Amino acid sequence: MIVQACINGARPADFQPALPLDPEAMALDAAVSIAAGAAELHVHARGADGRESLAPEAMDKTVAALRRACPGTLIGVSTGAWIEKDDLRTLVAISGWRELPDYASLNLSETAAPVVMESLRQRGIGIEAGLASIADAERLAGLDHGGRCCAC
Repeated sequence: MIVQACINGARPADFQPALPLDPEAMALDAAVSIAAGAAELHVHARGADGRESLAPEAMDKTVAALRRACPGTLIGVSTGAWIEKDDLRTLVAISGWRELPDYASLNLSETAAPVVMESLRQRGIGIEAGLASIADAERLAGLDHGGRCCAC
């Protein structure tokens, strides 16, 4: 069994006062989670405004902070379509990441999933496939994910 600590999720900033929204707060919560027994991390990077973001500035700061706080720990990030609300913006953001996560979650129900998957593969980022239905599983089975994909 692998315990994955999901540090903040897609929750809004006002969800809970202690919700970690900046890289340092995420890193602190991540270190506590790893010390408590988690083996991996899953985070939703945030921009300076506290909203989810795939922008390189937000992602790079977040992944770098997590790597410093939790060396050797696998780091996963979300690529949910709701984050950038535009498939092209999502792809441009991913292409600009300098601090790469180990893997990124990808919801197979989202329209752009195949092209986002290919973008992640080209960057050497593993894929954590989010499957919400049988149709999602069938879609995954028909895609070339280069053997770097796990389903959840």
